[in-house]
Amino acid sequence: MILDLTTKVLQVVLGEAHTTRPAEVVTSWAETSATIFQGGNTNINTNGTTPVTAMAAPSNSTVVRDVREVRVFNNDTVTHNVTLQIFDGTNTWIVAPTPVVVLAGGSFIYTPEVGGVGPTGPTGPTGPTGATGATGATGATGPATGTAGGDLSGTYPNPTVNTSTTTFADVVARGTNTFTSANVAQGGGPTMANNTPFNVTNISLGAGEWLVYGNVGFGNNVNTAYTELNAWISTTSAAFPTRPNGGAQQQIDLNTSAVVQTLFAGMVRLSLGGTTTVFLSGQAQFTGGAAACFGFLGAIPITNRT
Repeated sequence: MILDLTTKVLQVVLGEAHTTRPAEVVTSWAETSATIFQGGNTNINTNGTTPVTAMAAPSNSTVVRDVREVRVFNNDTVTHNVTLQIFDGTNTWIVAPTPVVVLAGGSFIYTPEVGGVGPTGPTGPTGPTGATGATGATGATGPATGTAGGDLSGTYPNPTVNTSTTTFADVVARGTNTFTSANVAQGGGPTMANNTPFNVTNISLGAGEWLVYGNVGFGNNVNTAYTELNAWISTTSAAFPTRPNGGAQQQIDLNTSAVVQTLFAGMVRLSLGGTTTVFLSGQAQFTGGAAACFGFLGAIPITNRT
């Protein structure tokens, strides 16, 4: 969809007033001419039944503005009827397939190539149960007589199962290594910079085998809107790892505003030859206010088993 006149704007309007919070609108667009291409986006809140400008008119008569995508998130507690429309100062044209009904907490996405993406329909019925598979072949017959071995004692055909007790010392490597952790409460970590790796906290681990795990929290400050979140564990400070990082890395792409997020950083086994600092790190892409991170990092010593 293209706006070709300096009087034309793209608007979003609701069919009813807000109850608690406005809906949030994010528009991606490009301004083009024979010699330029410039991309941009507009972020704005709705104003009930009063239209708001989701994309401004072209900056001058030699360019046009191309709507690439419009996303509307209903951050209210009630259902809203959402309408996209073009207004040239005098006339208004409704953009199909709007108006659409967007439930509380739901979203509506419009792209010119496919139009609006409606809400997900209900789950279909469960299909019938498949036929039972064939019975496997009968195993080999054990010895009829003789001395039992392994976890058995006595003699066949009636051996006795041995019993034993596995203690915590059999699993955890005793000695100087004990459970180690660091906790940073919500609001207590450093302030994040957009799209820049950061350390939430770190712990010092001695030589040995360790199972390290943790999570990274991403706070909220003045409607912080996240588009991508990353969390990982590493022996390198604030450096984005090579995926999959031994299982200790997670990334999600999303579009959310004013919501605190927590991301599991995974779990990794570390074989350390000496005292080593292990970092809990993350990275976030966002707009709005820069928020503080938080999280937890823990390490369990384990026996040197493969």
